[in-house]
Amino acid sequence: MYPILCDGVELMICEDDYGERFYCARNAAGEEYTVSYPIVKALMRADGTRPLRLPEDEPDLLAELQSCSLVQTSRLVKGKEYDRLILFTFGDKVRKARPLCRLLNAALPAGSVLAFLTGTAFLSWQNSGRVQVDDYSLLLFYALVIVSLFMHEAAHFIAAVAYGYPVSEAGVILFLKIIPACLYVGHGRKKNAAKGEEIQLALAGIEANLLAAGLLFFVAALWEDQSMTFFAAAVSNIFIIIANLVPAKGMEDDGEVALNCLFEVKSIYSAAKKCVRNKKRRRKLIRSAGLSGIACIALFRLILFTNEKHILWTGFIIFSPMVFMMLYCNA
Repeated sequence: MYPILCDGVELMICEDDYGERFYCARNAAGEEYTVSYPIVKALMRADGTRPLRLPEDEPDLLAELQSCSLVQTSRLVKGKEYDRLILFTFGDKVRKARPLCRLLNAALPAGSVLAFLTGTAFLSWQNSGRVQVDDYSLLLFYALVIVSLFMHEAAHFIAAVAYGYPVSEAGVILFLKIIPACLYVGHGRKKNAAKGEEIQLALAGIEANLLAAGLLFFVAALWEDQSMTFFAAAVSNIFIIIANLVPAKGMEDDGEVALNCLFEVKSIYSAAKKCVRNKKRRRKLIRSAGLSGIACIALFRLILFTNEKHILWTGFIIFSPMVFMMLYCNA
């Protein structure tokens, strides 16, 4: 892979005691290095999509930049909490796809709801709410779930490009260094981003899963031989939506980001904790907001549960689809 800027690297313009300006690069460990302007310009374009344009008279410069933890050429990026494997890198070329992304992103919220309602209604009408349980393909089921996960991240990518966020990479989050945990799309922050843009960027993946569930319900009604396989994949998408909507401990999931933007707080968990555990705050919220306040308190209690009882919540997300399918098949 072409060189890419390491996480946490800062490029700065500094001044010495005499007011003379010079350039510095600081890595994630806080170590600072004085660099020339051509190197700074090259580092600013180090997005993994092109070779670095370094001074030709310094052949060992790239190795030196790597040893200083300023750039890296490996697709495996080691972090404090988890590692990630970079599959794709994006540069300025994504700007060409912005018109198409704007169109798709604008249609996604309403389109996903419409597809889900249409799929569930068609399945209920076609088979009276029942599906054939005789044939079931485990391989096809896993393939459909993987496609759904790709749709989730593709929706985040489309929303980020549509709103002008700098999209840098996409890949896989690794658990315990080797186990693939989930997919991700890496993007930077956008200055003066509207609240609606931030919320839609967070919820785009959930909307994609809602769209996938609706399409899978529709196919389950048409393809009788594998209706149970498509039905199970649709149910899995619903539980993926639940897992992403409610914040869980140690994961900055889509629901947490959206709620942070909606309530304009840094951490929805901290806000929920202050409200639920303070009787005066609860009463004040109910008096001022009525039923909306009661709904907020119920949501805050759920957020506290998923964070403080995260083992139970994780177990619910993992095993509930299997329990649901067993109960459905035996009903």
